[in-house]
Amino acid sequence: MKNLIICVAILLAGLGAGAQNSLVTHIAATCPPSGADVTELSDHSILIRYTQNDIRYRAFYDKNGTWLHTVASYGGTSLPASVRGLIKTSWYNWNITYVDEVQTPGLSPVYRVQLKRNGRLVILRVSDEEMATEEELRD
Repeated sequence: MKNLIICVAILLAGLGAGAQNSLVTHIAATCPPSGADVTELSDHSILIRYTQNDIRYRAFYDKNGTWLHTVASYGGTSLPASVRGLIKTSWYNWNITYVDEVQTPGLSPVYRVQLKRNGRLVILRVSDEEMATEEELRD
């Protein structure tokens, strides 16, 4: 808890009231009470990394503290049932092995889903009930 308080204090020190409210609201909704790692990136944006319930999160904020997006990375068993169902209608014999879920304010989540079968690897992009193949590789 002490680490998170220090991280938030450092972030808020240079921000105006509106940016502070935005950042505090998002951190309170998404960050665990401890274990967050805060990094200032080369463009002065902020990256907050943490793990909660076996899901690895990377939350990005601009230099004013406005939330840009969050990437949640997890195994296939944590994929929401509706997304899993959509994928399995076309890729029913494939194993869902890894997911990057990208959440952006005002937009539907985008899922980058890794599938494996018989030495083949496919990465799908799923959003708004639409699915497209991004990449196909061999193991």
